[in-house]
Amino acid sequence: MSALAFGPLVLLAAWTGGWPLLAVVGLVVALGYRELVTLLGRRDIRVIPWVAGPGLVVLVTAAQWAGGEVWAAALVLVMVAPLLVQVTRPGTYSLTDSAFTTLACAYLGGLGGYLLRLRQLGDAWLLLLALLLTWAYDSGAYFSGRAWGRRKLAPSLSAGKTWEGTAGGLAVCMLVAGLLAGPARLTLGVGLGAGAVAAVLTQLGDLAESAIKRYAQVKDAGSIIPGHGGVLDRCDGLLLAAFGLYVYFRVVLG
Repeated sequence: MSALAFGPLVLLAAWTGGWPLLAVVGLVVALGYRELVTLLGRRDIRVIPWVAGPGLVVLVTAAQWAGGEVWAAALVLVMVAPLLVQVTRPGTYSLTDSAFTTLACAYLGGLGGYLLRLRQLGDAWLLLLALLLTWAYDSGAYFSGRAWGRRKLAPSLSAGKTWEGTAGGLAVCMLVAGLLAGPARLTLGVGLGAGAVAAVLTQLGDLAESAIKRYAQVKDAGSIIPGHGGVLDRCDGLLLAAFGLYVYFRVVLG
């Protein structure tokens, strides 16, 4: 029910681009930041708010409007800024606080910005592919794992992930990629390649977020989306997949 309620709105924003998409990405980054701060707070880690907050705003706006070199410079500057706190305000925050502030900026602002960069590569179809392929993998993995899952994929990170679910997610993702290659004006080979990239990085993104949750000793990052948990639980794979697909399409499409 949550997917049926929110999915069409997200797809509409991706198709429209501009301010609607910026608003959706900004909301995802803001809510994800709040969840991440809460998770890390359980381990007495303080994300530096006057660095991370403005840094996320800079990264999202630069991804929307700046050129490639300015975007890259903004990314490096925001990621280095927490380290400079150790020089300008020694003893105020620990080095661990600074390191996780860098993680928050890179994870949410950096990867989130690639949702906007991906929309700018061509028409809306490249971003729509990222969304639909990620959802296809998640759905295929979930139902395959529920039906046939036996062998654990990464029990130290996520007890529910299985190799059978991974295989089912890959199969569904590749099927959807093949079906959408034509409407997206891609060759079948390029479409299937996008499916493979999306499947692998969606799973890795999910496991990466599971590592953070395991570190914080919680099951879900939040509860804002009924049936899905928090924003990070829903967008963990998409964030990494969007970055990977951006690089993939830049390479194969020129």
